[in-house]
Amino acid sequence: MRSWTPTLLIFCLLSSACAQSAQTCSDDQSVCVRVEPSQTPGQSLVTVQSPTTGWAGIAIGATHMSSTNAPVYIGWHNGEDIVISKRQLKGKRMPPFESAIESVSIPNAASSGVSFAFLAPSSLFSGSSVKCIWGASAVLPQEPASPSSAFPFHQHRGSITLQF
Repeated sequence: MRSWTPTLLIFCLLSSACAQSAQTCSDDQSVCVRVEPSQTPGQSLVTVQSPTTGWAGIAIGATHMSSTNAPVYIGWHNGEDIVISKRQLKGKRMPPFESAIESVSIPNAASSGVSFAFLAPSSLFSGSSVKCIWGASAVLPQEPASPSSAFPFHQHRGSITLQF
């Protein structure tokens, strides 16, 4: 009898058909994160929501602020626009700016607070669980139109684990 396991494994590795999904919120509901497959091969759709009115962000694969080289995605509203800034953790200091990230539309997004979605490499979510740290503030970045803007220290922070 022929086994389809090797064929299915190869199909999963070459497509997003076996991409993982997870959703979790911090204990105090200050931030919620959802990761799901996207239509773009090798990319996952990440949605971040927070009731804060300033900015919110997550560092994927980080366990504490002293972690280094973890990718950080920070988002905020600039009027009707959503600004997403990709940065890199470099210890306990302002994560240096790397690039602006295109926002993905969120159907039925919360009307208050910060809500943003973006595509990230699926390889960031390859384990059965991924630890993340998060931060949020009610104060907007200094230059809200600029993804490279400095932003104020977080008023809320914590860690979450995405279980796939």
